[in-house]
Amino acid sequence: ITMPRGFIHHYSVSITPDKCPRKVNREIIETMVHSYSKIFGSKKPVFDGRSNLYTRDPLPLGNDSVELEDRVFRVSVKWNAQVSLYALEEALEGRSRQIPFDAIQALDVVMRHLPSMTYTP
Repeated sequence: ITMPRGFIHHYSVSITPDKCPRKVNREIIETMVHSYSKIFGSKKPVFDGRSNLYTRDPLPLGNDSVELEDRVFRVSVKWNAQVSLYALEEALEGRSRQIPFDAIQALDVVMRHLPSMTYTP
């Protein structure tokens, strides 16, 4: 496995009302990405269905609302951290004894994003 170099940008997401299932939350984020193309451009963010969104490049983003059918959802996206893939490469190659759990979580969300969007009922 070859690790990509660079960073992943981690954002905290808050969707109101917050009692929606993950599938609905994913649809809200997907709608937001398509509706706000001037913000997201060609970027393809991945979302865990709850509160974590990741992108390869940083987003010029504040707070926005998304209207889906007859319900209005308030989506707040806040930059949280820059996740180093280099730290994970260092750990995998044995040059570091620290395990970068933030990088592992980010890659887990990346790997699960498409199957979750496709196969989650």
